[in-house]
Amino acid sequence: MEQTDNLTSDSTVLVVDDSMANLQLIGSVLIENGLKPSFSTNGANALLFLEHNIPDLVLLDIAMPGMDGFEICKRIKTDPRMESIPIIFLTARTQTDELVKGFDLGAVDYVTKPFNKTELVKRIKTHIGLKNAVQTIKEQNHELARLNEAKDKIFSVIAHDLRGPVANFKEISEMLLDTNSSTHSTELLMMLKNSATNTYILLENLLNWSLSQRDKLPVKMQVLRVYGMLTQVLSLYSPAAKIKGLQMSVDGDRALEAWADYDMVYTTLRNLVGNAVKYTDAGGNIELKVTVFGDMVLVAVKDTGVGLTGEEIDKILNPMEFYRSVYGGSGLGTKLCLEFVKKNGGRMWIESVPGKGSTFFFTLPKHH
Repeated sequence: MEQTDNLTSDSTVLVVDDSMANLQLIGSVLIENGLKPSFSTNGANALLFLEHNIPDLVLLDIAMPGMDGFEICKRIKTDPRMESIPIIFLTARTQTDELVKGFDLGAVDYVTKPFNKTELVKRIKTHIGLKNAVQTIKEQNHELARLNEAKDKIFSVIAHDLRGPVANFKEISEMLLDTNSSTHSTELLMMLKNSATNTYILLENLLNWSLSQRDKLPVKMQVLRVYGMLTQVLSLYSPAAKIKGLQMSVDGDRALEAWADYDMVYTTLRNLVGNAVKYTDAGGNIELKVTVFGDMVLVAVKDTGVGLTGEEIDKILNPMEFYRSVYGGSGLGTKLCLEFVKKNGGRMWIESVPGKGSTFFFTLPKHH
């Protein structure tokens, strides 16, 4: 079966033959069939060419003065850079032992002289297609391995993060059973509520991340009043902020509208504000703001937390890495923020000074 589906429009073939007449004939055949030929009349020049160029296939004459085709094939196949290049021998020889020798050295096929043009082209395209298919499979396997590694890492991190809240449920429940103070009970119930909220958010992030990775989370664009969403998120975290004595505020254009997916934007805000509350020391400040940024809506979540270094920021914003930082927890929340902002046509960045706090920015398309 001819393998042409994996051919590219710029598939290249190096033709090595000491006969100019053969080079001209083969070159015209290749060009007529959408292939890009290069030429060499001897082995030394062919190897010099291959030092700087990696073709999709080598069409190699066996009988040449000096370095014959077998020696050239051997040298190509012992070079790690070139070992995957398919080699087809051009030969007038039909002795079985010589053909076997060529295959043993790494050739994939042979064409006898005088050759049939249609047969030559079909064999070349078949082996280039197979080579490209193998390369595609290797890349897909590499990507699959990367995704499996990321999956294993994130599940390990999440299992670690879940251990703390679940342990809190157990301990606080035991303390409630032992206490007789209504005031103390109220405080314990508030702690229990916060722990339950954090666990729920972690599980919801995991579900959303899983759906997003499988492209099962559609983007439903609609008009959003961002200021109102900021106040909703502020109310969600007010109890936790009150316990730590944090001052929280919302500022900006109340009428400013974005064109984005409500659930994705809300999840992004919830994660960013939740991290700010969690990692800002007692008595600190958290400011939420929405403004116009060109043709976009700009949202800022500013805190007076411990801050981040430039290296930490790069790792947090790296889509290929789950970075466990003071602002990331498991890394899943900020990972979702990056993905959701991008899906809605915006971008996210961070400004921070270690020891003084951080501001997380993201943009959304403005509704006109």
